Amino acid sequence: MMDRMRGAGVARACFILIVAASSVSCALLRSTVGAAMGIFEDPRSQAAAGGPMSYRRGVRQLEQEDYKGAITAFEEGLQAEPTSPYTQVAVYNTGRALEGLGRWAEAEQKYRDVVRATARAPKLQALALYRLSFCYEARNDDTRTVAALMDARTRVHHLPEEIAIAEMPARLAAAYARVGNIDEAMKYYAQGEVGISRLRNQAYGGEGGGRAVPEWLPRTLYHMGRMSLRTIAWGDFEDTLRPIERTQLYLLQAAELEAGAYSREAARELIRVYAEIWNVVSTPPPADPADDPVTAKRATQDRQWSFVEKALELSRALKAARAPAEKDRSAQVEEIFAFVANQEKKLLRLLDQPLEGSGLTPEAKARRERIRGRVVEPDDALEKAYEKKAGKRGPQPSVPAASGGGDPNL
Repeated sequence: MMDRMRGAGVARACFILIVAASSVSCALLRSTVGAAMGIFEDPRSQAAAGGPMSYRRGVRQLEQEDYKGAITAFEEGLQAEPTSPYTQVAVYNTGRALEGLGRWAEAEQKYRDVVRATARAPKLQALALYRLSFCYEARNDDTRTVAALMDARTRVHHLPEEIAIAEMPARLAAAYARVGNIDEAMKYYAQGEVGISRLRNQAYGGEGGGRAVPEWLPRTLYHMGRMSLRTIAWGDFEDTLRPIERTQLYLLQAAELEAGAYSREAARELIRVYAEIWNVVSTPPPADPADDPVTAKRATQDRQWSFVEKALELSRALKAARAPAEKDRSAQVEEIFAFVANQEKKLLRLLDQPLEGSGLTPEAKARRERIRGRVVEPDDALEKAYEKKAGKRGPQPSVPAASGGGDPNL
């Protein structure tokens, strides 16, 4: 009997929490939900003014990217008061902190706990389902990524509009593209682009000129294009690259807005993606010792050239989408294209490497020239600008692993 009463109390508390988010009279609970939603949408949002001390401390540490401290604070609050209006939001935010540490399986479990406990709190349940999709994506499980996104879509009216009509369709499209379902991918890309156009029109009223960029726009474009959860690898290189031709354009648009943290992160993400592409193409796995060395090297080089061709196609698509230079471009955008030009030059050099112990066949030579002929030579001025900047900054760090400890939103 006591367990039933306690369970009813938890459900009632969660219901009160979500209802309070839209109630003018319940300011304390509204600030609680507002903080949770704010961290979901923008990790730089202001910490909650209400709630238990441990909860407020956890929110503040989560915003500051002190993920371990945030987990400790939320867990302390849950131990001190396991049943309160803040319980499920604290569990949800613990999942966000675990994401920041790359502890995807543990984050997944937190979100599952929230989904089970919030049948009467649909907004929080929808957000937890949506975050589950990030956990699955980080673990290269596209089937479950799609399933989680579809579950979240059944509660789409409880999600922020920019997520519902732009970010979610774009992420669904990328997942379908990775598994080779191009028809579904194109359908959802189209939905996402219609959604982002609608949001732009709402924000700018059809004018756009001279008006401030709304905070959500670069954030939404960044999430539509973000690829860092999925590691690019030699074994599934082509599948992983398939959605990038589209998603890189969203990152470029976010960077070109030059509007705060998400524009900067979009620029960094583009550079990271092209750096990772080069790392994979330039370092093929070792051949099987049982294979004939020359035959194995020929097979590896043939595949490497195929990868070079696809990587160069990506960079051409990115350059073609660059906004016209109506004014001096920002250093941020210039750095993107200087880096891409530098990567192109390195990729082209791979075509000049002859096979060990054997010259190139006429067919191989023809293929090499075909790939070269379809590429616009890199801009030397851009490369010099990039190398000059890189030299000033000193040696650059290696590309971080996809499941690193960075903020999952940034």
